[in-house]
Amino acid sequence: MLGDPDFPRIFDPAKYGERILRFQELYRQYSRLDLSADYDRPAAIGGLQQRLLRTMGVRGGFGILDDPNKSGLLHRSLLWHRGEEFKQLKPIAFPSDRERVPSWSWMSVSGGIDYLALTWRQYDWQVIQPPWSPSPVRAPNAFHGKAQVFDITAARVNEDSVMFDNTLDSEVLEYMALVLGIEKGPKEIKDKRHYILVVRPKVKPLADGTVLYERVGAGYIPGRCLRGEASICTLV
Repeated sequence: MLGDPDFPRIFDPAKYGERILRFQELYRQYSRLDLSADYDRPAAIGGLQQRLLRTMGVRGGFGILDDPNKSGLLHRSLLWHRGEEFKQLKPIAFPSDRERVPSWSWMSVSGGIDYLALTWRQYDWQVIQPPWSPSPVRAPNAFHGKAQVFDITAARVNEDSVMFDNTLDSEVLEYMALVLGIEKGPKEIKDKRHYILVVRPKVKPLADGTVLYERVGAGYIPGRCLRGEASICTLV
């Protein structure tokens, strides 16, 4: 795909599900390229990304795609994780004259990524508001969803799959889980898989007191690993 002079011609005849797999493979490959400077990631792929959005007829930015008529595309885009051959995805230090890339984007870190392998039509996708839709919160490039306390100890006991961007972060016990999708079916909610972004509050809130969160990982856990009531989460 990266060597196709007519990119993204390969997406034209593909069915919707295949298009998702192809764009994920594109970003997998791209995230492993050796650029002269890590902070060039967004700029170097900018042209390809715009052509991809145009061909698929979707919205998005920073490596995330969104089709308002098919919510799974947005959620699957966000469920990227550290490639298994990498011990950490290091946050990129962007020069002051460059736009800061939000933590929910894989372009904000250096290192290769993969995506959670999800079956089709098996999840209830949760409401999450992307930054390219109107929002009352004045935080640039912010996603808005609902998060709950994530009991990481319970997740370890159940041997469920959560991939932290930095393996050292898995030793911290206080995190929140922004739920993106819940497994369908007759199981009790506590036993259903919940596909999540693991988030933590940033040190500095907004002037109006709004707490901002940053992403530190992704994966899935059973509902029993979530504690308390869900609260609004502003992810930047």
